[in-house]
Amino acid sequence: MRNILIVEDEVYARQSVKKQIQECNPNRNFQVFEAENGRKGLEIFRQEDIGLVFTDIRMPVMDGLELLREIKALRPECRVVMISAYADFEYAKAAMKLGAEEYLLKPISETELRQCLSLKSYEQHRETDTGEDMVTRFIMAHIFSGAAAGEDMLASRMFQKVFGSYQVLLLYFPEGQAPGRESMIRLTQSCGKDEIFTGFRLLNVANNRYVLVLHFDGDTTFLVKRLMARLRDQGCVVYAGLSEKQEAVGHLAASYQQAVTALENKIFTREHLVLYQEICESRTVSFFMGDPQKDRLALALKKGDWKAAGKVLKEEFAQMKANPAINSWSLEFFLTQITLIYQKALEEKKTGDSLRRTMFRYELVQFSSLDQMEQELTDDAQKLCRLPAKQATGQSGDVVERMKEYARRHYAGDFTVKQLAEEVFFMNPAYLSHLFAEKTGESWSSYVKKIRMEKAAELMEEKDFSITEVASMTGYNDVSLFIRNFKQATGMTPKRYRDELRKKKE
Repeated sequence: MRNILIVEDEVYARQSVKKQIQECNPNRNFQVFEAENGRKGLEIFRQEDIGLVFTDIRMPVMDGLELLREIKALRPECRVVMISAYADFEYAKAAMKLGAEEYLLKPISETELRQCLSLKSYEQHRETDTGEDMVTRFIMAHIFSGAAAGEDMLASRMFQKVFGSYQVLLLYFPEGQAPGRESMIRLTQSCGKDEIFTGFRLLNVANNRYVLVLHFDGDTTFLVKRLMARLRDQGCVVYAGLSEKQEAVGHLAASYQQAVTALENKIFTREHLVLYQEICESRTVSFFMGDPQKDRLALALKKGDWKAAGKVLKEEFAQMKANPAINSWSLEFFLTQITLIYQKALEEKKTGDSLRRTMFRYELVQFSSLDQMEQELTDDAQKLCRLPAKQATGQSGDVVERMKEYARRHYAGDFTVKQLAEEVFFMNPAYLSHLFAEKTGESWSSYVKKIRMEKAAELMEEKDFSITEVASMTGYNDVSLFIRNFKQATGMTPKRYRDELRKKKE
């Protein structure tokens, strides 16, 4: 097994991931290296045989995206997993475009980690006929890194020998439907005319996407349809975009973009396979959201008027649906505009930099129809409108203080750390719980219980409420549970506590 590198500026998080990796592989025959920033991580990567990298995104000196870019330039076959405490739309999208294998939220679950550590996921990088050989690395470099065709003459000649002419197929598997890389290779081989078809190269560009570069011989479309059928027979939900025929090596990136465009156009059709040559001429009309509409939407979000925000979105989607020739690029740009508007509204509510874009991870390919897109954007607009107007900054210490303040204000309510994370802070619940415990030395539930008991003591001291009333006013529907917790906190029952207070006053 090739070695693993963890790049993380927080010592605790770095050691935690290392411990998880070691626990998942008790009989390990590999080494785990650590680095506190991207620059030191890159130095280790250059010196050691690293097959898998876990890297945080936001780090001093060199961030995770820059490190990812450097790693892919040096060894495109190396698998890189981005990790973050926050779900960040912009960074996640950039990471996937640069070739990241996964984008995981802290703390990493054991299931996710085992998937990343699977031998099938990153060990198969020896040179094989259809694995990560010279031609595959050449394709990866030209599609994602913008390499010039003449930079590697030997690899270029090898590519031309395998692919005199070619087409690019992009496969998208929603909801974790993607099969493993080896299964994809076997299925593709079985779909060719020959007993073992070798005129293709497979790239796993994300956890739910594969790129196939296919030798063109006039039967490519039928091969793709056979592959789609066999994937469906195995129970996979799959969508695909197929580029036009191409012969020039330097047009690999353009062919890939054609496949992307074709796949994105699935939003207009019920077909699971979309051919670029069939949509490039029919989808020619552009659509842009006008400045007045953008201003109206931004103002509605700022005021928290979700009905007005929904009206703007309804009007925009009505125009889209009325135009049968609108192109997918316009929809992708529209989603970018919406993201920026929503993000600005989020920042004006002062949620802090660390919570940026946590609600918005839009990508055209994730939608199956314009109706679905409209519904999701409308739902998110309502979430934005429900956010309070003012919140603290997003640093970890401020988040903990905000949690404490929330407990002091809402101690009588029925809320969990999961609800707090998803509805107030828009963070990973497990990470929020861990952050609070790390900063305060006690669990969130213990802190809430302590606040409730303090308030209960105040109520019994200042007001003549019954025990049942005090329990209800401090968030307890179960009076017996309230009595047990109060006795545990003060050493006496609520009745005795009140009797002692009265004796002192007398």
